[in-house]
Amino acid sequence: MISQPPLETTPLPNLLIIDGISSNVGHEGVDLERLRKMYAILLRTATEHIDRLQIIVTDNDSPPIEGIHRPLELSDTDRLVPMPPAEPGGEQSADVSPGEEAGG
Repeated sequence: MISQPPLETTPLPNLLIIDGISSNVGHEGVDLERLRKMYAILLRTATEHIDRLQIIVTDNDSPPIEGIHRPLELSDTDRLVPMPPAEPGGEQSADVSPGEEAGG
């Protein structure tokens, strides 16, 4: 039998990803209040555990509360995650073929 390390010492990423958080609720009345509470709980949890937990929420709509960090917004016309700018003297992007690199 193979010995497993205890769960407390196993290095796991502290990451929570939620996709489409508002997909199954409305955007007015009781549903809007419920959605605001969900975002508020996520914001409070992320703030309380900022050094140990990363929370990523994807949604088609903007968050209905203030204080949510939105580092990236995509749309139907802007769907791709942009590449960070190249650092001077850094490695070449994987998108560039060796021929393009040499100018040909």
